[in-house]
Amino acid sequence: MKIILEGLTGTGKSSTLAAMHRAALTPALVVPEDDTFGDLMDELARGPLDTSRLTHRLDAITTRLERERPPEVLLERFHLSYYAQVPDWARYRELDLRLADLGVSLALLVVPDAVLKARSLCRAEYGDTDWQGFVAHYGSEHNAIEALRRSQDRRLEALTRTQLPHLTVDTSGLDWDTYALTIARWSADREAPPSTPTHV
Repeated sequence: MKIILEGLTGTGKSSTLAAMHRAALTPALVVPEDDTFGDLMDELARGPLDTSRLTHRLDAITTRLERERPPEVLLERFHLSYYAQVPDWARYRELDLRLADLGVSLALLVVPDAVLKARSLCRAEYGDTDWQGFVAHYGSEHNAIEALRRSQDRRLEALTRTQLPHLTVDTSGLDWDTYALTIARWSADREAPPSTPTHV
């Protein structure tokens, strides 16, 4: 499995990863969100970044993968999360092609707009509060939900641009074990060598 696990906050990346771990489906190398996304939101809040600084984490990780060529890897968030914040595909096109050359695929977790408030803004595991401070940042609950919807829509739009094979998984059912197995099987089917005809 060489895969990027993408999705808006609250779509279930951590829960899907935990389900993969329980089922012994987790790749040997997992690059967590802290390494791929880090404090990008704080950096953007301080003002526009130049192109070279915007994707420096992604370039460093991709260079490492090109050097080490791990047989399996899972990246939690990557360039689609950046595109959701700075939607200029020209900034990510080269990275996307490099990932394609490495045989990486992409699984995007999504939720319906109707549950964005419950899943991405005021999450139950945080006492149904706006634990990330989105309302204060965007000025109102309505604006915060619209920003979340826009962020998810941009990830979906990026699927029309990427060269990576991709799978979209609606996680509204909260069935993490099924989602983990679906992603693992899809990735395995993609990477399986073509069968050799048998002659009798």
